[in-house]
Amino acid sequence: MKTLWNRWRRISNVLLDREANVILSFLYFLLIGPYAVISKILYDPFNLKSHKESFWFSKSNKNVANLKGLKNQY
Repeated sequence: MKTLWNRWRRISNVLLDREANVILSFLYFLLIGPYAVISKILYDPFNLKSHKESFWFSKSNKNVANLKGLKNQY
């Protein structure tokens, strides 16, 4: 009886490992994959999809008028 129990434990461990791989694969392809595709299409953090002539941002020169403004640039 003990050898039968040990065989069953080995078989069940193998089946559980396979089941975990299948479940995690489904979760990845059903949840994370579509989220990544949708966020790739909709979200543009560096504003690369805009068709501007230049990517430079204009900076206002309000704080450069006096010495105190030059010390507090950041």
